[in-house]
Amino acid sequence: MSATQGESPTEPAAVDLRPRWMSRERFIREVLAHQADAGLSDYLADLARETTDDLQWC
Repeated sequence: MSATQGESPTEPAAVDLRPRWMSRERFIREVLAHQADAGLSDYLADLARETTDDLQWC
């Protein structure tokens, strides 16, 4: 029976098409093969040294 014949339509629901887990082989193939550049790690390490711990809070 369709919604036009007196029955209320169903609520739309999102469908999660992402896999809930990934095999080790797939992880290596898809994730480890596309890592960020090595310079980014060095840059982030330099940023982590810059803190505001010595500033006084008002």
